[in-house]
Amino acid sequence: MGLYLNSRKPQNNYREIVRSDYFVDKTGLLGELIPIVGPGEKTSAFCMGTGQSNKYICITRPRRFGKTIAANMVAAYFGKGYNGHDISDGLAIGANPEYEKHLNGHNVIHITFSEMPGDCCSYRQYIDRIQDRLLKDLISEYPRARIDEADALWDIL
Repeated sequence: MGLYLNSRKPQNNYREIVRSDYFVDKTGLLGELIPIVGPGEKTSAFCMGTGQSNKYICITRPRRFGKTIAANMVAAYFGKGYNGHDISDGLAIGANPEYEKHLNGHNVIHITFSEMPGDCCSYRQYIDRIQDRLLKDLISEYPRARIDEADALWDIL
């Protein structure tokens, strides 16, 4: 489990939202993402060169329209590293025929830019820190991939 790659943070945040009194189930939207993310094979194979769908999802909306909740929902459902049945089973996505195939079956990189950490003085410093920590996540997750710390993170991805 990494800080950015398959982090538990979005799952914990989404679990808290699901259990709140004012939760509105929007997990039907996840069904719209399933065709985009690919075949849903629950493997730990490095995606590069495997022929799997290599698509990226960017969640955009105006201020105060639920981007963080939507991003946490996507990461909690698709992200590897934990069992999301306790959150997702009773929700709308549970009725989707592809539900089990994709539940916690994909690598997810979850980064939030809503708050810059107090120990960072600039966004450049924050971006550098994200790159360093994400590189460590990838090296830890894929020790046989021969990832060199001198390689550009974006080239590795």
